[in-house]
Amino acid sequence: MNNKNRLYKVLPYFIGVSLLLGCTAEKPDKESDGESNQTQPVIHETTVETDEAVPTYRNGDTIVIGSHASEVLSPLREPMLDWTVSLMQSIYDTYLSNGTHQVVLSIVPDKNVYLQNEPHAADIPFAEYDHLVSKVRDGCAEFANYVDLFSVLSLSDYYYTDIHWKPSCLPRVASRICDAFGIDAEIKSTEVVSNESFVGTYTAALTESGQLDIVGTDTLSYFEDDVLSHVTVTDYKDGTPSDGVLYNPETAKKEKSYDFYLSGSIPLQVLHSPNAATEKSLVIFRDSFASSLAPLFCHIYQTVTLVDLRYISSAVLGDYIDFTDQDILFLYSTHIINRSMVMK
Repeated sequence: MNNKNRLYKVLPYFIGVSLLLGCTAEKPDKESDGESNQTQPVIHETTVETDEAVPTYRNGDTIVIGSHASEVLSPLREPMLDWTVSLMQSIYDTYLSNGTHQVVLSIVPDKNVYLQNEPHAADIPFAEYDHLVSKVRDGCAEFANYVDLFSVLSLSDYYYTDIHWKPSCLPRVASRICDAFGIDAEIKSTEVVSNESFVGTYTAALTESGQLDIVGTDTLSYFEDDVLSHVTVTDYKDGTPSDGVLYNPETAKKEKSYDFYLSGSIPLQVLHSPNAATEKSLVIFRDSFASSLAPLFCHIYQTVTLVDLRYISSAVLGDYIDFTDQDILFLYSTHIINRSMVMK
């Protein structure tokens, strides 16, 4: 079946799921719970080993520890962890169990994993990340090979004003994931630092509260090389195919700069890389963290398909994705796993 016809066929599903999510969850680029808290701002000055005053600030769920802004992850919700496992199991049973697929699962730690180890973070409640990982990893163990990213990353790999990781850490993340697929490749690319400043998710709130000056300054960056320069991107918004881009400079000047990467969260995107090292294909079930990471897989895979289940139902995937012999990556952040009912 022609790809366009397939996608027109599932247009009602895109619209229905988008409307449902619009009613049940906040915009996903923040990757947060959407729960409000009117607690008044509190600023603490805590002395660390260097005798340097380190500000700690909290207003509701927004926190600043040292130079990093973040937000408190809601207490772990067991039904959300169960739903994450159930959804991935359903996708495997429906589309992958009868084929020869390599399936990899990886969890992206939010920056609080590393902030909680800071000596001046003692008064901030943090989630039980070990339990989250073990519950999802063990629940998917029969069909997915788990790849640990917690040991690959550190606090310096995250934007100061945003929840997401910086591009500088992504080549080693991509290389670690490729290893799990049996691909021995060290992915390298040239990181280009833009003159544009990076406006993170927390920038507006910190500006309003007058605390932006205690947070570090972020700079926009991206990758550029001979492989990526030949990659084409097709976006499917509401089932309609259109030309996309790896990096969208129009969004870099907007309220949240992370939409610069693959133009933000879109139900379905297909990246075609004619200069990839193999003719293999990869499907990534993802949240927004994959937007900046996915282009690097174009060095290895000729086709990279990104599926965002917050905007498209898993029930219709077989209508327009041929899963035959494709490698499969489930890549979700701790924030999304803890609110996974936004995925269908």
